[in-house]
Amino acid sequence: MFESILLRSLISDGEFFNKCFGILKPEYFKDFGDQQVFKLIKEYYGKYHQKPQNVALVTMVKDVPNAETRKSIVESLKRVSETELNSNTEFMCDETVKFIKSAIFFKGLEIGSEGLMNKDDSKMKKAQALMEEMNKVQIDSDLGIDFDDIDKQIEYYSKREFGIRTQHKSLNKRLGSGFLPGTLNVILAAQGVGKSLLMCDLISGMLLENRNVLLVSLEMSQNEMLKRIHANVFDIDVNSFRDLAKTQGELDKLERPSTTKEQILAEYDRVKVSGKCGKLFIKEYPAGSMGACALQDLVDKFYTEKGIKFDIIFIDYLGIMKSDLVPASAGLYSYVKSIGEEVRAFAVRNSLPVISCSQLNRGIINKTEGVDNSAISDSLGTAMTSDFLLFIIQNEQMKENSEVVLKITKNRYTGITDSFAMRIDYPKMRFCEIVENEGVDENALTSFSSVEQKKNSETVIKTSIIEDSKVNQAIAKKHDNGITTDELTSLLGL
Repeated sequence: MFESILLRSLISDGEFFNKCFGILKPEYFKDFGDQQVFKLIKEYYGKYHQKPQNVALVTMVKDVPNAETRKSIVESLKRVSETELNSNTEFMCDETVKFIKSAIFFKGLEIGSEGLMNKDDSKMKKAQALMEEMNKVQIDSDLGIDFDDIDKQIEYYSKREFGIRTQHKSLNKRLGSGFLPGTLNVILAAQGVGKSLLMCDLISGMLLENRNVLLVSLEMSQNEMLKRIHANVFDIDVNSFRDLAKTQGELDKLERPSTTKEQILAEYDRVKVSGKCGKLFIKEYPAGSMGACALQDLVDKFYTEKGIKFDIIFIDYLGIMKSDLVPASAGLYSYVKSIGEEVRAFAVRNSLPVISCSQLNRGIINKTEGVDNSAISDSLGTAMTSDFLLFIIQNEQMKENSEVVLKITKNRYTGITDSFAMRIDYPKMRFCEIVENEGVDENALTSFSSVEQKKNSETVIKTSIIEDSKVNQAIAKKHDNGITTDELTSLLGL
């Protein structure tokens, strides 16, 4: 019986005792005698702050007032002493966590069933609390870092950080070494502005840099997400994939060359032959059905069944995931904040960067000024939990010009929080640089913004980059002809 094996390890294995004693409770033991033995262990530790030996527990039995209880304890101690000690402490720790979770789960089911039958809300809430407690059970033996371990810290300082960079110079300048492991990065925009589009664009660039990517979609179908990535990677108009479903008569009416199966296969072969294409998997879930625990199970399944270890995870999107720890009745702020915390904890445990997105409220649609963290519709808890916040801003005129402004309001990588403009190639589902910031040191700030008006030694930024057609023309001319920043300044009349 596992309870006897567990108690034997508690009494005989100091390392196991230190790791597991704090997460055990008497009520987890089904056998009355085993439960009483654990209570004696707990009593001894409370007085002497150390693990008791078997002889100490035997001595304590004489002080138990009830004869039947004494008899049960003696029988339990006899079973424990006859049980072989399992020397694999790590295995015992894993099995103990399972044992505890099972005990809590069955207790929660018992109380929950009784609450349903009697329509007792208090018992339903207690059952829900037990389920939340079950998900929090874990062993943490890490004591952190020591101020006096200076050599180890110097070794850490000496290591170069290598995160996952993008294909965009402007974004990389704000990221520094890239999206780092153990971080949660959130893209924010109003509905239809381009959250999913930017995610697919970033995935495309990382895929072509031999990165293994997992995309979890809770909003758009997995086939439509892959279609966007194919358009970007294969350099094919996203709408032309539907040519394969057209009749010959419909194809004859097209005013452009049709896209064929052979063309798609040729582009696929070109990408794969390059030897620089990583692995991409897309998994679709219904909204509100997937949380951090399911994500962990999915990642583990890919590793055990396919041998795939991912470099980065994308989730579309954070606000429509589910929390494994907090009920929806806790309120939107607490619920979505918990989702963010659980996903970031997943990122830390797996040493992976996670990129997700979140919705902005309706009041921000078509606005380019005053867009900040207060515009997040799901929960401000998202801003508190994330490591990097990137807003996509666009009004109607910008949409006509296929332009957006990217605004960073939180950046734990380099600390740079500013705005810069980009173009969108909608047919190819691709973000493009408007101005190449050439000749500027990697740490220098060079930014064109539509929402802020500032001037420094490196660049000229003017609010009317969006609103004034003259500015748009000047930027386009600089982009096409490669004119200098001084010439651009002259064109703008600054």
